Amino acid sequence: MFFVLRSPSPGELLVVWKNYKACSSEELSLEEGDVVELLETVDPSGPTIKRRKLNPELDIEGEKPLDTTAAQHRLAVRPRRTHVSSRHSPTRTNLNARWLVRKMQGDKKQGWVPCQILQSIDEPTPTSGLPGDAAFRRQAVVNELVETEQEFVKDVDYVVQNYLIYPEKDPKKVPKIVRDNFSDVFASLKEIAEFHRVVLMEGVKYYANEPGLLGKAFLRLERDFDKHVNYCKEEPIAQAILDAS
Repeated sequence: MFFVLRSPSPGELLVVWKNYKACSSEELSLEEGDVVELLETVDPSGPTIKRRKLNPELDIEGEKPLDTTAAQHRLAVRPRRTHVSSRHSPTRTNLNARWLVRKMQGDKKQGWVPCQILQSIDEPTPTSGLPGDAAFRRQAVVNELVETEQEFVKDVDYVVQNYLIYPEKDPKKVPKIVRDNFSDVFASLKEIAEFHRVVLMEGVKYYANEPGLLGKAFLRLERDFDKHVNYCKEEPIAQAILDAS
């Protein structure tokens, strides 16, 4: 069995998209969402592969472990995807193969698992349809748009609730320079948040299954995006005020 999937390299961080229960002592039980480091892609229990031995006269030192700190940080701050990524780098990978991985959290055990339960950070999650199909990719883009919009609404609402509405109830907790320049600092952010939550988010979700009509929805709301233009124009002023504080 083969599936279009990018082949990662040892040292790369992968995400488990499906629960797996170990079938032997050399395997590792994993749960959906676990982050693991890829150690080896050649299964010793599989077909024997001859490896070229290094010439001892070359005086080559063993490789140092890869620094995966940055990759771990990206995974920590990045929302977990529930859709199929529209980005794709195809190679043929045997999903019956096992890879050796090590947990990045908890007991940090290592063991062999089927590669089909793993995905790279930007790799598509196996689902119905063919990744090469235009309809499949179009729906993947729409799903990504819906989830991105949901995350944006959540983040902007947090700012509105904690930095606009709450301070209005207790102005003393707001720095004086911000209190004196409140409208310049936040501009039309509250209106933008309401537009995304009440209007745009509902429109995107309504046409999620009709990608052909989604573009028309954005065109119909064209004038509503003037709020964003004005906000961007005022942003340098707000930034200058905050820098001065």
